[in-house]
Amino acid sequence: MKTRLTAESKAKYFNGDGEGLQYITSTTQQAYEAYRRGLVEKYGDDPTQQRTNDPELWAATQMQRQGGKGKGRIYGIGSSDLHFAVSGTYSFGSTSSSAEQSQQEVLRLREKMENMQIEMQAKLDLQLKEREAEMDARFQIRQHEMDVRHAQLEEQVAVILRKLNPSGNPPNSS
Repeated sequence: MKTRLTAESKAKYFNGDGEGLQYITSTTQQAYEAYRRGLVEKYGDDPTQQRTNDPELWAATQMQRQGGKGKGRIYGIGSSDLHFAVSGTYSFGSTSSSAEQSQQEVLRLREKMENMQIEMQAKLDLQLKEREAEMDARFQIRQHEMDVRHAQLEEQVAVILRKLNPSGNPPNSS
C-alpha cells in the first residue's frame, strides 16, 4: 500500500504512523480498508499479532470487495504473482530451500567438473608417457640401424683396404 499513498502520507507511513493516511484514489482507500478489516477478522485487533503480508487474505478481500468479479485479476496486482506483490518474495522458485538446492547443485557441478579435469589430466599424462615410450623405442631402433650400418661401412672399408694391400703390409710412407 505504501506506493498508493500521497507523498505526505508515505512519510507518515514510514515513520510508523498508520492513522489518517491519504490515498491517491478512493478505490485504493477502499481496497486497503477491506484488507485491514480482513486482518482484524483473521488475526484480531492487536496489530502486533497480525501478518501484514498475507497474499491470500489480500486476494480474498479484494475479490469480496468486487463482488467476486475479478476474472483472475486482483486490484493492485493485476495478473502478476500475488505473493510477490504483497510480500515482496516470489511464490515460486526463490524459496530459501530452493536457493539452498541451487547452491548444492552448483557445488555438485563444480565437484563433477573438478573430477572431470583430474580425469582428463590423468588421460593426457598417460598419452604423454605412451608417446614418450614410443619415441624412445623408435630412437632405439634408429640407433641400432645406424650401428648396423656403421659396422657394415667399416667392413666395406676393410674389404677395400685388403684389396688395395693384399699382403697386409703397412703402406709404404716413403
